[in-house]
Order: sequence, then structure tokens, then C-alpha cells
Amino acid sequence: MQSEKEKYLESLPKKRVGSGALFLNEQNEVLLVQPTYKDTYEIPGGVVEKNESPIEACQREIMEELGLTVTIEKLLIVEYQKQEYDDCFMFIFEGGILRKEQILQIKLPPQEIKSFGFHPLEMVGKLTQQRLYQRIVKAINALEKNQLIYQES
Repeated sequence: MQSEKEKYLESLPKKRVGSGALFLNEQNEVLLVQPTYKDTYEIPGGVVEKNESPIEACQREIMEELGLTVTIEKLLIVEYQKQEYDDCFMFIFEGGILRKEQILQIKLPPQEIKSFGFHPLEMVGKLTQQRLYQRIVKAINALEKNQLIYQES
């Protein structure tokens, strides 16, 4: 039997939350991964699970998708998305600049990620969904200006 608190908590609206990292290489190109389950490229990241913070999710997803252990600290952008079927929050954190030695350590899970690569920003817009591309552009601006951006779409 559920307590009153459990009933109340169950009745609250649920929102999806996604969390990813913006990684650059020494040429300021953006790291994208190509998932096996979709046609477009993504930044490393994924869905925030129950009782997991966006930073914890980001670090977990980086480990799962790239095999890298990183410490994520700086938030660049939060976007609220209202869609016809639900709404969500998307976070992009600064992943930093990956050096050649780190790039060589990347190990992809073949069941989830087909490939990865670094791409100039103008190419990112052709490989990702437009919403993600716009978020990446704003995340780069936030990084350059040392600020945090909130936006709604």
C-alpha cells in the first residue's frame, strides 16, 4: 500500500532529461559520435536516469560511449524543449580539449556507437539534428564568453 507521500510523488509531472559533453580537439573541432540506432550524429551523452544528476549521467555516458573517465564540472547550456509528445531539459557540459593521447584511448561499444570523429562547426550542422546543432553553437559561445546559457525551444 502506497503512502500519501508516494501517491503525491507519483502524481507529479515527469520530464525527460538529457546530458552531454562538448569535447574539442586541439584544432577546435567538435567530437561527435555516430549511434548505431539513429541516422544523425550526437555529442557523447544520453538520458539522465532516476536519482542520477546530470553531471553523473554525463560522466557515465562518456565512460559507456568512449571508455574515458573524465571529471565534468562546468555547465555551458541548459535548454528546455517543449515537444508535441512531451517536454524535456537538455544539458551540455564542457568536456574540455582531448589531446592525441586521450583520443587514442577511446574505445567504442560496437553495439551502441558505430564511429566517432572531430568535425569543424560548419560540418556539425550537416551531421546532427538542427536543435542539437543550435545547442552546440550556443555551448561554444558560452565557453568562449565564460558564461552559462539558458534557452527554450
